[in-house]
Amino acid sequence: PELWDGATEVAAPASTENEIRVIAPTMGGEDFSFIAQKVPSVFLALGQGATDFAPLGDEGETVGPYDTTVTVHNGRFVLHEDLLRRGVALHAHLALSYLDRAGAKSGELGG
Repeated sequence: PELWDGATEVAAPASTENEIRVIAPTMGGEDFSFIAQKVPSVFLALGQGATDFAPLGDEGETVGPYDTTVTVHNGRFVLHEDLLRRGVALHAHLALSYLDRAGAKSGELGG
């Protein structure tokens, strides 16, 4: 619970809605579950969720619309590239927050 609380506290501001959504479990396969059995873990999905995503093409023209709710293993998957920056920032903040909390607990880092 402590790991989940810390991760969701950091993840919420990374969302365009400033909150996280807990989704229902799926039957999709995920190798990460094997790691989570041995190492305390949190699985976060950076959702795209637009059914009418229309990015700009190379010439500045609008292309699409595309359904970005399709999952990554689907042939119709389209990456909403603007979210890559948000995902990188999210992971960096998660790592820094974890290190800050771990350091504060051990007395080594301010926090």
